[in-house]
Amino acid sequence: MVHGFGPRVLACHILFLTLIFCTFVLADERCALTFSGCPETFNGDTIKVPDNVVKIYSLVHACKASQTIHIGGSGSSSILFVIDNTGSMLGPKGNDPTGARFKVVSALLDTIYAKQPDAQVGLIVFREHLYFDTTTTQYYYTQYFKALHPVLDNSPTQAYLPFMGLSTTYNGKTGITILKDILTTNATGDSLVYRPLYTRNDNGGETNINGAFIAAKQVFQAASNPPQNQFMIFLSDGEPAGTTQANLDPNWFSTAAGVAGLPTTFTVFFNKAGTQPALLTTMTTNIQNNGYSATNPGSNIWSLANVNYNTLMNLLMNNIISNILVSGNPTKMTLNNSTSTIYIDSSFFFTDSFPIAQTPTLFTMNISYRYVNPTTQILSDTVVPIRFYLERSLQAALPAGLGTVCQQIVPPVGSIPVTATLLDTNHNGHLDRIDITWTADSTITGNPTVANFIQTLVITTLDGKKDTLHAVSIQMDLANKTIHIILSENVGPEYETAWQPNPAITLTNYQMTASGSWFIVTAVVDGASPVIKSVCFVPMPGADTLHVEFSEPLAGQKPAVDPYNSFTLYYQNGTAYPFAVKNPTYKVVGDLVVYDLQAHTLTSADSIVEGNRPAFRLSPCGDVSIIVNYLAVGNPFIPGKTVVPPSLRNPNSTSTSGSRIEVSLIPAIQGDLGKGVTGSLTIFDAVGNVVADRVQMFADATAVKLFWVWDGKTRTGSWAAPGTYLARIVIDDQVRGTKQTLRVNVGIKH
Repeated sequence: MVHGFGPRVLACHILFLTLIFCTFVLADERCALTFSGCPETFNGDTIKVPDNVVKIYSLVHACKASQTIHIGGSGSSSILFVIDNTGSMLGPKGNDPTGARFKVVSALLDTIYAKQPDAQVGLIVFREHLYFDTTTTQYYYTQYFKALHPVLDNSPTQAYLPFMGLSTTYNGKTGITILKDILTTNATGDSLVYRPLYTRNDNGGETNINGAFIAAKQVFQAASNPPQNQFMIFLSDGEPAGTTQANLDPNWFSTAAGVAGLPTTFTVFFNKAGTQPALLTTMTTNIQNNGYSATNPGSNIWSLANVNYNTLMNLLMNNIISNILVSGNPTKMTLNNSTSTIYIDSSFFFTDSFPIAQTPTLFTMNISYRYVNPTTQILSDTVVPIRFYLERSLQAALPAGLGTVCQQIVPPVGSIPVTATLLDTNHNGHLDRIDITWTADSTITGNPTVANFIQTLVITTLDGKKDTLHAVSIQMDLANKTIHIILSENVGPEYETAWQPNPAITLTNYQMTASGSWFIVTAVVDGASPVIKSVCFVPMPGADTLHVEFSEPLAGQKPAVDPYNSFTLYYQNGTAYPFAVKNPTYKVVGDLVVYDLQAHTLTSADSIVEGNRPAFRLSPCGDVSIIVNYLAVGNPFIPGKTVVPPSLRNPNSTSTSGSRIEVSLIPAIQGDLGKGVTGSLTIFDAVGNVVADRVQMFADATAVKLFWVWDGKTRTGSWAAPGTYLARIVIDDQVRGTKQTLRVNVGIKH
């Protein structure tokens, strides 16, 4: 609601035989000006706005540092885009049916050019081999393609686009123009207008990432910028598939050897389920640790479901391009001597709006930024000063980058101040009622409905989520001077027991009394107690500590939370642990309560119950290692001769010989073993060839172990040669959302 809009009142005084005073009340539209573009673009301008725009809105948009701050210097970045164009990307059922990967990259070139005109950009598009080829001549830009060397997969013409300076001119065309022409999409939009001459496997059914990464290394060898200013952006939807893999193991690209020589890499995995394969996670970890540059640890991977232009553009701009150009958000805005540091949803929040006079009004704005210089990697602060005039005019139309928030205003007959108390009566973390209360002695005659009584019910939760509350009914309790607004509960993961300052709880101008007075919310009260958000425990010798995280800090809450009586701990055998009787020692740190259970220990089969909410299952805290030990039993071994005792064999295997590879886990996760906690194992020979590929380990719940017996045979069924082999074990702890990789050497002898 835009406050302070003045009504137009027409008063008339007509003298006949009798003096009559009459007052006509007219509705009047008043608007507040909003920014949708960067305020910096209006610096020095005199902006004419429609006459009904009377102020600047109290939420003022400010762009990210990457959109506003220019870092000077020549050739500040070398950026290589590696784009998947296999068959699974294409068509209505593909993972990128609209070709967002090409259209977004083309649009991003403008952003990069605006901030770093001397940046270099290269391009690799791949399928079963590289998509570009040196024999295609029907497109002018193919003269800039460079052949991949050496020849891979019997395809001597496959090629890539090496680095081009965006502002550099090549035969009369700038690099950015050439790149945009290459990225032009076809009529269906899911692929490029450019088509190579080759026809082998033209459906793109195979995925050869090895060839793409070999080409990438060749591109970066010609980069003119230092390693810390080199970046690769990898857009793909698949793991290796097919027979054309550059004569290498299909997964070679993800290994330490495969990523050697590659800079900071940002990967976006297109997948309708929103998941990402472990192989690409391993690849990202190896790039982070390959030592190529000081910025390589910043490499990252994201998965994206239901890809379209907006989702991909937002992800790349907010998480990748902003880091390459300038990383940082605005920290403070001062507008006409009013200062705000509350930055929500890309806007600064001020307690009041800013009026526009009839004559041109000068506005002075200073936006403070804290950002990381991508060239020096130094954290810097800067203030961008902005000056502009606003002039109201009957004929004016708003320029691009500006908008309005408008409201029809009717002069009030009178108003009744009320308090809105937000409640969680079910005590489950989600608001379910708002009580509107008043103290004035007024005779309430109105009987409002949701539609004609409620204008805005919006809060911003502590985790930054803008949450619109939805009313389903209204209950009148006039005896207690209260109206109950019943809400439909939010079923999402965010908790609503606390929120950031200045919630928007506003009512309409519905007449609540016979004289026409309406309610005005003058105070919003937090009546929702904190609830449990998560629980975990830390296994300790003889006694564990229990960590209970609440939805907000506990200090100063009304009603207060009783650390002894807010929940009950149940052991796996059903025994309740009454805190109120046992009185374990505890300490409160913000929203966290840590209990010392003295002589008690916990397991993942225990739980905590709060009221009528579903039980919280216990598990070790995320920073607690669940691995005790790992080893190979009977190592080295003689395949076919070293006998594994029956007690150590795989329960579903007939093998009687081999080496048992096992991982011992902490007893506390016994209930998760084989369910939320699993293990897979891959065996490599001395040169990196895969001998056993991601076999699932068996779970021994009694001993709390994961194990597998290798009989000494390869994937083809032949006996492995004598020597030392590496077993890589991945423990996937889905309960805590972590993975851990272990390595065990296994020896084979005659």
